[in-house]
Amino acid sequence: MSDTVEGGCLCGNIRFQTTKDPSYQLLCYCTDCQRISGAANFAAYGVTIESIVVTKGEPKTFDITADPGRTNSRRFCSDCRSRIWAQIDELG
Repeated sequence: MSDTVEGGCLCGNIRFQTTKDPSYQLLCYCTDCQRISGAANFAAYGVTIESIVVTKGEPKTFDITADPGRTNSRRFCSDCRSRIWAQIDELG
């Protein structure tokens, strides 16, 4: 089994990968994550942004201010609008 984690958008125009083990895992219950997921929480794990390699396409960015006041930079596909990842500097 490969140690590479790969992902991408629904239409396949954006692809990325990382070989970094997650530095944290979380279930977030903030209203931003509830809106983005359509559920009571959002499950995620974090890697350093430097470890993510975009292998196809170029994600677009949408910045929002979450309830706690931090900026969440959401990456998404401009074609199918799939969420790709969120960059939250405070979680580093």
